[in-house]
This record gives sequence, structure tokens and C-alpha cells, in this order.
Amino acid sequence: MFRNDINDTAASVMVAVVFGATTVLQVRQSQRRQHTVDLITNFQSTETLAAADMWMAERIAAGRPVDADVTPDESLHAITILDYYEFLSMLGARGIIDVRLLLELRGGTMKRCFDTCRGYIEHRQAQVGDELYRYFETLIDVYADRLGQERSAASGGPAQSLPRQVPEPESDRHP
Repeated sequence: MFRNDINDTAASVMVAVVFGATTVLQVRQSQRRQHTVDLITNFQSTETLAAADMWMAERIAAGRPVDADVTPDESLHAITILDYYEFLSMLGARGIIDVRLLLELRGGTMKRCFDTCRGYIEHRQAQVGDELYRYFETLIDVYADRLGQERSAASGGPAQSLPRQVPEPESDRHP
């Protein structure tokens, strides 16, 4: 009888531990999603970022690439939006925000921004170093892979889900 009580107690403790661990993981995932949504929505209420986003949207809509030959005001807009996307991408690499949600909400916009600014990014990298905007570039690669997988799945190929985190750029990986 004593042995059955110990087994029952051990089983109860085990269930409590599993339940507790599951709850902690769910809360953490919920917090990451909320951080992601907060960062994206707060972005629209920040005047400098909102102005840069509007400027970028106009460039994208007009099909006007951003390259080294931009005015100082245009450069400020480009740096503002690119730095913001680099920041989001770095948070994704660190697991602080939900990458799947970020790419679902802003992935297309971020890719169009990166493609539109490719010449400017390359020019700035030549000035300050190749590591500039590497997290953003890595996130765009993940997004492009996702689009390729979706097209493959639509034509009957295997579908894969997005990673929960963006991989670290090659230059930031530790041995």
C-alpha cells in the first residue's frame, strides 16, 4: 500500500511538472507574439519611421530603386527604414520576436524594401563593412525560401513551415 502511495505521488508530481513546463512555454510564445505585434504597430505611430515607410512605399510603387545617388533627406529615410528592419531581423535571430508572425505581417513589404534598396545597401556596405544589414538580408533569404517552398507546394511539392527564429548571419556565428 505504501508503494502505491509513492507511485501515485510521483505520477501527480510528474503531471504537475509537465503542466507547469507547458504553461511556461505557452506564455513565452504568447509574449513573443505580443512583442512582435507591438513593435510592428508602434512603428506606425513613430513619426520618423512612419515617414520613412511612406517614402519607401512611394519608391516601391513608382519602381524607383534606391542607390548611392540619393539626397541627404532620402538617405535619412533609407537608413531609418533599413535600420528598423535590421533591428527586427536581429530580434528574430535572437528569438525575442516571433519570426513567423513577422514574415506573415511584414515579410512581403520587407522583401520589396530590401530589393528596392539593394544598390544603396551595397554602397553602404562598401563604406562601412559587409556586416551592415546582414540580419535583414538573412531574414529576406528565409522569406524567399518560404516563397519558393509555397510555390513548390502549390505545384505538388513538399511544404515546409517557417523557422521560429532567423538563423544568425554567417559573420556573427561563434565557433
